[in-house]
Amino acid sequence: MKSSGTRHSGFTLIEVMIAAVILFSVLSFASLAVKSARQSSESASETVTLYQPVPLIVDQIREVLQQQAAEQLQGAGAIFGVRYQWTANRMQYAPPAPRFDPDMTAFVSYKPRFARYQVSLILQKDNKNRELSYVELAWTDIQPEL
Repeated sequence: MKSSGTRHSGFTLIEVMIAAVILFSVLSFASLAVKSARQSSESASETVTLYQPVPLIVDQIREVLQQQAAEQLQGAGAIFGVRYQWTANRMQYAPPAPRFDPDMTAFVSYKPRFARYQVSLILQKDNKNRELSYVELAWTDIQPEL
């Protein structure tokens, strides 16, 4: 016969099972969060690798646009393993504003020298492709008209 005065300490099987379900649920959500963070980190790393040479590419494009004044220019190349192709279409070609020359007591006007281009740039690395578009200003040396 069991005495009614003794008390057993510990958890019942149902309490242990509920605690295990809660623990495994928390672990599965944590695992999903870590996996998602890892994938996001890899994607961000690939994007940074793709965009890293953009300032150098833009400088090269700017240099070509300033050396060659044409309605449309294009080029291609590779920097740091990133292949690129670009096309520039001239949107506007205009002179600077006339300026007043006090020695000649007249306005001095200039030939057109400022060109505004719409540049389309395609970056490629491995299986990633990105297309960028921006406006670039190019100019030539001042040549006053007398």
